[in-house]
Amino acid sequence: EKRVATVEEYVKVWFQYQSLWDMQIDMIVDRLGDDLEMWNELLLDLKKARRLFDTTETCKSFGPIDVNYAQV
Repeated sequence: EKRVATVEEYVKVWFQYQSLWDMQIDMIVDRLGDDLEMWNELLLDLKKARRLFDTTETCKSFGPIDVNYAQV
């Protein structure tokens, strides 16, 4: 059960990034406007999150469960 929860959390993070890629830049601009502090925070968060994608791996194993993200 704990392993399934770990997998669910991992996949949830990937889905959050998917929604980020699907987001329109106009929505971001409307929300952040001219607030440089919020823009800076967004950019720092994206930089931190980039580590998840900067890998040559295409699969993450959780015991008998494999999450294959080669198509991402």
